Amino acid sequence: MWPEEPGLRFLYYWLLREDDICPGASRCPYAPDSDTRCAECAGAQLERALNTSAGVALKAALDLDFALSKNIQVSLGEITCEEFRLLKMIQFERNRRQKEEGGGS
Repeated sequence: MWPEEPGLRFLYYWLLREDDICPGASRCPYAPDSDTRCAECAGAQLERALNTSAGVALKAALDLDFALSKNIQVSLGEITCEEFRLLKMIQFERNRRQKEEGGGS
């Protein structure tokens, strides 16, 4: 299920569904202790992937998305084309998740 080098959309898709892929170390029968996820856990794989260059780019775009949601003014000239594409992808995946949960039309 988990690709060797997950793409940005894949990472964000699963970041939005993190609670669905892992019940948490405290409730996982395979976790070594109540604070550590098991090595094969998709949640642990997601955590590791968020520390790759793709994950860092995604987290930066999410920070920018948060700033924009708080009405911090940013012009198109101040962001890169890649950041703009990531913001579009974030919005698309967020809307898709809301529809899955029955909260969108």
